[in-house]
Amino acid sequence: MSTTLALLTMTLLSGVSVGATTDTLPNADSLKRDSARSLREVPVNIGLAPGHNANGADPENVRNRFALNLVMNDAGAIDGFDLALGLARTRQSMRGFQASVGANLVEGDVLGFQASTANLVLGQTKGLQAAAVANLSRGSFHGLQASGVVNLATDTMAGLQWSGVFNQAGTVCGAQLGTINLAGGVNGLQWGTVNIASKVRGAQIGWINVADSVDGAAIGLLSFAKNIEHQADIWVTESGISNVGLLTGTEHFYTILALSATHPDDVRAYGLTWGLGGRIQWAHSWIALDAVATHLLHDIGEWDDHDHRGHKNHVDVEANEMASLRASAGWKMFPHLTVYGGLSGNVLVSAQAPDDEKYLSRNEGPEWNPSKETRIWPGVFMGIRI
Repeated sequence: MSTTLALLTMTLLSGVSVGATTDTLPNADSLKRDSARSLREVPVNIGLAPGHNANGADPENVRNRFALNLVMNDAGAIDGFDLALGLARTRQSMRGFQASVGANLVEGDVLGFQASTANLVLGQTKGLQAAAVANLSRGSFHGLQASGVVNLATDTMAGLQWSGVFNQAGTVCGAQLGTINLAGGVNGLQWGTVNIASKVRGAQIGWINVADSVDGAAIGLLSFAKNIEHQADIWVTESGISNVGLLTGTEHFYTILALSATHPDDVRAYGLTWGLGGRIQWAHSWIALDAVATHLLHDIGEWDDHDHRGHKNHVDVEANEMASLRASAGWKMFPHLTVYGGLSGNVLVSAQAPDDEKYLSRNEGPEWNPSKETRIWPGVFMGIRI
């Protein structure tokens, strides 16, 4: 077991680099040549551990077609199946299927499937790595890395990284799905809670997105890049809702996060608005189409008529959901001031106020009521962006 821990520790301490150069992906011919380097054929290796199985005293010079060992297998190359309860180690290339309970370690290239608690490949990988804890490929990777905790592809990753916590790759041509995604260049998708990359051609979707530049979309609560603009966004609607928020966007896509409140003379409500949209821009104008959702807390506390100070018997709130599809146009009047307005289609789902007065009753235009709690109506809005 000490040998196993030492091998894994040396591998992890050897370090990872984000900006490694791209190597040619392994193919069947190169793997055959690698595995044929003066190796002695031992087609079947069944035993306990190195020195106590058919590979003998020099396992690094042996190639197995099928290996099954209780504690550890050590071979020069695998062309077939390699199974072990502890550590499955291959000195050169592994082509086929390698599975263990403890860890898989291949010091050359892999063409096939690895499954274990941890998979480590010091060369290039083409295929699938599935791990309960961690996957590492120090050469270029082509295929799927899936793990419960962490995936590392220190060179180019072409395919998919999918983990419960952390994904890292030198460059990505494909997708990263995880809680935290980190990459050099991305040509594809990063989807997680936090996404970090240098140059993105595609999309970042998450709570926080960070990049040097984005050619595509950055969708989230907060997005930062040199070519992403941030503007204060202030607008009002025909229903008496005032909004103050932040617009974050690239040339063609943007998101909105705002605080919302109704007019003091209306049924009081306050809440949060989030939206996603696309736009076409010219030198001093733009047109846009977006969808926004507003979560409003409606104050339904009852007043005490006998209290001359106007206090309430109790404070109570009720959640209301509003969705709007909006079409708008804007004009840049000054370098840092844009005025805009547009039309909207709105759907509100809410309960009735205690006096049976409809929520957001300041809207006097046409409306449709599919149910007592649902309202549908056309609206207008106008605002400024700074």
